[in-house]
Amino acid sequence: MIAVDGILAPFSGGMIVSAYAYGTDEEITTAGAVMNSGTISDSGEMKGQPLMFYLSGKDIAAVRFSCKNQQINFGDWTEKRDEYGNAQNFTVAYGEDESEYYYLTISWVPNAIIRELTDNEDSTIAALPEEMRND
Repeated sequence: MIAVDGILAPFSGGMIVSAYAYGTDEEITTAGAVMNSGTISDSGEMKGQPLMFYLSGKDIAAVRFSCKNQQINFGDWTEKRDEYGNAQNFTVAYGEDESEYYYLTISWVPNAIIRELTDNEDSTIAALPEEMRND
């Protein structure tokens, strides 16, 4: 199982993302999580996906995904598992077929942050409350 912990520093300046094994809190290195990230400007404009990743490894039985403040989305391009759209916590059965792991993607789109930036033109990423910038 995995928990993803990230801090936005701020969006346009880069994002620090760490993944930890649930229960042992052992950090999962880049060999275990393949991540791509985009940017969000102070106006709320996104370039790319703020955070999207998939897991690689051997015999992953199940993964528990959790997000503190925003929501995440699980997509299964093999269409063999349930989809979880915009949820904070869920568990996904991965199974023994490692060739499928590449097709099991997790994305994080911080809708509350984007809404705050687009609805309030005086808002900036640096001025957002810490709980909005930290997930």
